[in-house]
Amino acid sequence: MEKRSSTSATYGPWLVGLGAALWGTESAWRIPLNELFDAKVIVFWEHVLILIMFLPILISRFDEIPKIHACTWGYLVFSGFAGSAVGTIFFTLALKYGNPTVVNVILNIQPVISTMAAFLVFADRLAPRFFVYASIAILAGIFVSVAHPALIGVSFERAGLSQGTGFALICALFWGLSTVAGSPQVCALSSGSPA
Repeated sequence: MEKRSSTSATYGPWLVGLGAALWGTESAWRIPLNELFDAKVIVFWEHVLILIMFLPILISRFDEIPKIHACTWGYLVFSGFAGSAVGTIFFTLALKYGNPTVVNVILNIQPVISTMAAFLVFADRLAPRFFVYASIAILAGIFVSVAHPALIGVSFERAGLSQGTGFALICALFWGLSTVAGSPQVCALSSGSPA
């Protein structure tokens, strides 16, 4: 067991760095693909490629699959469906119908959503000033991403909000909730065991 953890510690940070680099450049290749394919097609083939890359890890750990509890399977399916498939479709649509810079700014609300969901589901403790900082972050996001924030009360369209903005908000919601569903605390709560 020690050998496995030391090996993971060696290449784990590099995989996180690679994931962050791919995440940061995702919009650059997804926008041209939007011109060629429907969002569902892009996301389908993206997931086929992810599965192919994941297969060596899956096959090497195949004997551990029967040990996964039913509760864990449920949250894996939810996280995979809501966060990976549905969330990514809305992200692709947001880039197609909205300003990419605005979309990426709006997606920064995801940590606020996942933190609030963890607070509501797990009764996680929030920092004393969480609501102050969350409010500032949301207001700053509105002023950065909306052309005429003062007109939001009059009309979303006149304020400069597009269909892409709505898709980005839906994406942030799905990604935030799937982040919480991926927490080991979820099944620990339902089984009564400590996380």
